[in-house]
Amino acid sequence: MCVQAPARNRCANGPPPPERRGVSRTMPDSLAPVSASGFRTIRHQGCSMTEIRLFLADDHAMVRQAIADLLMRDPRFAVIGQAADGDALLQAARYHDWDITLLDLAMPGPPSERIITSLLELQPAQRVVALTMVDDVAVAVRLARAGLAGFLNKGAPFEELLNALLRIRDGERVLPAAVGRALRHPDPTVNEDPGLTDQEWRVLRLLCSDHAPADIARTLNVSRSTVSTHLRNIRDKLGVDTNAAIAAWAERNGLS
Repeated sequence: MCVQAPARNRCANGPPPPERRGVSRTMPDSLAPVSASGFRTIRHQGCSMTEIRLFLADDHAMVRQAIADLLMRDPRFAVIGQAADGDALLQAARYHDWDITLLDLAMPGPPSERIITSLLELQPAQRVVALTMVDDVAVAVRLARAGLAGFLNKGAPFEELLNALLRIRDGERVLPAAVGRALRHPDPTVNEDPGLTDQEWRVLRLLCSDHAPADIARTLNVSRSTVSTHLRNIRDKLGVDTNAAIAAWAERNGLS
């Protein structure tokens, strides 16, 4: 995990702001301190505001660094840490606090739903935002029910990301319209969440889009045996015996 500490700053018209401490627990030597000052009062376009402290979690180092470089150009944001997998992210959250996590849904480690619930248990005031290349309404609804505050596409313009982060900082949830409708008006005919992992949901959606197992393996860049394992796990969790029955279950639940 790479951790960066934002520089200490003074408000232009007053004394330095009070310090905001991180979580007061003994920190292992493998984790560097996030920040000595925690947060600071800054001025942006004539307005005083609290800097938004962000933590980036993505298994692609170049993606993390590109997002961090863009965010750090804006004085409203401070990227205080990075993690390449879910376990490192949760370890950091046990010893430090921040405002918003930008979470890649496809990185190694625990399922995204478990990461979100664990983060919110450790830091109830935190907001978790998914950054993904996959616009999957079913996954977004499931994660929103777990506490996700935002579901954003990595291909969106950067200004859209900045605006979404400001809205989320102010307490809004930034979710696709279809997700909002599903949360407001849940379909009583849809079965309970079967507990599929993020990757199992992806396999299910591809299967329902007429992808053969070999096509699914190529699309997800995994082996055929891995896809077979996912399909077996999906059948077990849904209580069905065939891949055709998986597709039928998805159709009954409005997922295909």
